[in-house]
Amino acid sequence: MTKMNALKIQLYINLVLAVLLVARYHDIYCEVYLGILILALLVEKNKKLFQLISIIFLPVIFINQFIKCMRLLIEILPNMSVIIYIFYLAGLLVVIIPVTKEAYGAIKKPIFQLLATIWSTITIGIGPSIERL
Repeated sequence: MTKMNALKIQLYINLVLAVLLVARYHDIYCEVYLGILILALLVEKNKKLFQLISIIFLPVIFINQFIKCMRLLIEILPNMSVIIYIFYLAGLLVVIIPVTKEAYGAIKKPIFQLLATIWSTITIGIGPSIERL
């Protein structure tokens, strides 16, 4: 049995979430996210392409899907909204740990590390704003 890393586990979890969100919302963003997640799993053996997808697209997808799931939970369980918001604030940072550990950790050049850090910060900062569109 092969050992699965955290990023691959999160890819599978987000793939299931993407299918559920496409079925629930019929949103073009959800469909594009589903396609990118499938592409990421298909090109996993190509390390460079997988790392590129992991750095550019996966943080955005993970954060946006997490936000959509939290909003769906609030719609379903409005009485639990305070607990859901606490989970939301903690989860917003935790959700990108696998990407940071696996993909960003493999970057060797300092300039690319800096660019990846800036991209990650922007993704976390504007993720909730993008969802309002």
